[in-house]
This record gives sequence, structure tokens and C-alpha cells, in this order.
Amino acid sequence: MKSINDLNRQLVQIKQIFLHGKKHAISNNALDRLHSIISLDTAIEYFLVTIIHQADIKLPRKDENNFDSIFENANIGLKKIRNNSIELPHKTVITSRVHKVRNGACHSGNIPSTESINTALIHTETFLNETFKLCFNKAFGEVFLADMIEHQEICKYFKKAEVAMEENDLESLTVELATGIQIFKNKVTSELPGWLKQMERTDVSTTLDDNQRIQTALGDIVESVCLLRNFTVFISLGFTFHDLTLFIAKFPIINLSVSGNILGVHHGRIKPTMSECVHLMNAFYNMILSYQSSNKSICP
Repeated sequence: MKSINDLNRQLVQIKQIFLHGKKHAISNNALDRLHSIISLDTAIEYFLVTIIHQADIKLPRKDENNFDSIFENANIGLKKIRNNSIELPHKTVITSRVHKVRNGACHSGNIPSTESINTALIHTETFLNETFKLCFNKAFGEVFLADMIEHQEICKYFKKAEVAMEENDLESLTVELATGIQIFKNKVTSELPGWLKQMERTDVSTTLDDNQRIQTALGDIVESVCLLRNFTVFISLGFTFHDLTLFIAKFPIINLSVSGNILGVHHGRIKPTMSECVHLMNAFYNMILSYQSSNKSICP
């Protein structure tokens, strides 16, 4: 049986794969639907294999790519873990509405329809909701990507963003996510070259407060300098140019106190969609984990 830390990491990864599929289901074009069904099916298979590994069952090589065999071995694993005769639910509907749709897309080029993707999403979420609790006494909704983030404040805001996403609260999601990203950026700024550390919005703006005309005239320059600084921070940590422009263009600016309290939230004219929020949350999460693995100074 794997350790609790290994199991928690795997459950978080399953949640992340599912959220990736959900993001593409929301976007809804042909390529997104293809990405979605692959991710949803992968989340289910990864979960089944996690049960098998947790029960220390050796899956025969000939059965590694056989969904029926994987499902049945997961049932054997569940009985071993729970020490009873209970079985995993919804095998028939998961096979027909998710796995076979995925195989049709990957092996026959049958791009799933919007209706079939929505159906697959509902059945996948239902299956994971029921089986997480059944197998590991932990609800699917209680598994947070944020649990893998070591910095307490960033973890707190990221978890709030995940809760807001589950509740379909787009406004709270954008604010909590933007706050977590801002705190993270502040944490890593101290490691940048000295000349970049000087490019703070507050420092530059303060020198212009006495002359409104000059401040207005140089506003674009100041903004460009600040964006250049953000660009350097985020790109150096793995954000793509698309992720960066999405964050700058659509997410609110968060004014934080030295102690990390929110002093003000300034929304732009254009707000992100739910799909864009989920995309950025995944990108931010991957960036955090990458940074943690290479530099432990982010930990409080």
C-alpha cells in the first residue's frame, strides 16, 4: 500500500485531470471536445489504477490497456481495501458514455458532440463523487489542488478559488485567484535582478503624484514598465505568453498590504470567462509546483 502522501498526490492529480476535461467541455469547439473526452476518461482510468495500486494488486501486462479488466481489478482492490463485498458503481454507463466515446474519438476520428461531452462530464463527475468517498473516505469536493501548495497564504487563496469555481461564483474566483497569484509574485520578486526590483507600480506612481499632467502623460510608459516586470517574473517561472496576457487583460489588480491583507480590488473593463479562469488556475498551479520543486524559499 502506498503512503498517505503518495495517495493524496494521486488524488489531487486525478482532480486536476478532471478539471482539465471540464475546462475544455465548457469551451465547446471540436478540438476542445476531443481534449475533454480524453481527459475525462483518463481521470477515471487513473482513479481505477490508483485503487489497484493502493491494494497492492499486480495488473497483468496484457490487461494494462483493457478497460474492463482495469475496472474489475479495481473492484477486487476496493473489496481488499474496504474488507467487504462492495463494488464500484456505474460501470455500464461509464463504459458506454465515457470510455467508448473516447475510443471512438481517438481510434476512429469520431469527434464527440456537445451533447455527448456534457453527458460524459456529468457521468464522470458523478462517478468520481461517489467512488472517492466509497474508496478513501474523502469526498471528491474535498480534494483540492491547493493541498499540494506549501505556502500557507497562497494555499488559502487558491483553495478559496477552487471553492468559488465549484459554486460557479465567477467574481469570487477571479479575485481569489488573482490574489494568490499576486502573493506568489511578491514572494519571488526578491530573487529577481536588482534593477527589476525597482520597477514597482507604487514607487513609480508616488513620484508622479505631485504633477497630474506628467502622471497622465507618462501613464502608458509606467504601465509598460510594470507589465515588463510582470512579464519577466511570470515567464521566468513557466507562464506562457498567452497565460500572461490573459492575466493582465482580464484579471483584477489586487492591492495588498505589507502583511498580505487586501486593500483594494480594481476590476478591468473585460472580465474572464469560467473556462479562462480554470485554464489560468491550472497554469498557476503547475507553475507553483515547479517552483516548489526547485526552490524552497517560497515556504513560510
